[in-house]
Amino acid sequence: RNGMIPGLKVDQGYNKTGLVNTQVGPLGHPETACKGLDTLEERCAAAYKQGARFAKWRNVLQIDPAKGLPSDAAVSECVHSLARYAAICQRQRLVPIVEPEIVPNGN
Repeated sequence: RNGMIPGLKVDQGYNKTGLVNTQVGPLGHPETACKGLDTLEERCAAAYKQGARFAKWRNVLQIDPAKGLPSDAAVSECVHSLARYAAICQRQRLVPIVEPEIVPNGN
């Protein structure tokens, strides 16, 4: 209607306790991974039924070269979860908006 296509954010935020053995970054907590992959399939199916046609998932990567951020672990977790999210969305007929959120507030 009115040329707008409905979509929604499907990540369920992130746990500030962070990934194991990662540095505290510019956001004041260790590197993180988004939550919600475990229930994403069902939520995407329900969203499509209700009219959504795209979904957004964000993963935060903190950048601080002095601390070696982002770590290999954080980058690996980020790309893995974004790939799983995109595959689930497509399986449920939603267009995935892939958004690695970069936080370049380091020194």
